[in-house]
Amino acid sequence: MSSKRALTYNQIKDLILYKIMPLRIKALIATQYGTGARIGEILPYKNNKGIMFPGLQKADIENKEGYYLFRLPNFKNAKKKFKEVGIPKEKEAWLLQPILMWINQCSKETLFSFHERRARELIKVNAGFSSHYLRHSRATHLAQIFNYNAYEIQQTLGHSKLDTSQIYVDSRLEDRMKKMEFK
Repeated sequence: MSSKRALTYNQIKDLILYKIMPLRIKALIATQYGTGARIGEILPYKNNKGIMFPGLQKADIENKEGYYLFRLPNFKNAKKKFKEVGIPKEKEAWLLQPILMWINQCSKETLFSFHERRARELIKVNAGFSSHYLRHSRATHLAQIFNYNAYEIQQTLGHSKLDTSQIYVDSRLEDRMKKMEFK
């Protein structure tokens, strides 16, 4: 499941480092990928019950030793209203660069004031794929590259069921088994 809807780590890295696009769009893509967020968790969003979520605020990003901590609303998981996601400063500096540059330029409290449909459209036009591919890509990379287990992926992405996160760990194991078959 994950491999069909996931870009490689290098594709994401090349997109953020080398693709020419407005900083705000680049920061939006880097933030969504880096946090594994749903687009509605970083943009102002009104859910089907009429509850308004403010989106990612400057105050929700904290500079910690070794990483930046993002506190995001988790509107799909009623058990856990917020999730905290850390992006390592050294290991993924390339990912943090456009986010931090945008934070410095952004004068408002809300980092991304796009309407959700417009943000999805801008990502598709500038990056060439659906914004939700960023979430699938991050989950896949957390399992395959960073060796996260299902529980760690669940905590990062905010899945309400561990089975959903297990899909990414299983795909990692399948990939490793395929590599072993060819040796």
